[in-house]
Amino acid sequence: MALEPSHLQRLLAGADCLKCNLRQADLSGANLAGRDLGGAFLSGANL
Repeated sequence: MALEPSHLQRLLAGADCLKCNLRQADLSGANLAGRDLGGAFLSGANL
């Protein structure tokens, strides 16, 4: 299962991303303070 682009866009726009598929997403430098990522798939993501 690959990264879901709409999930990444929603997260970077400031929304919570519960159970999102963010596999292998490049989140380096992203300000995710206060975001709820409960149950998100983050394997291989660059945090």
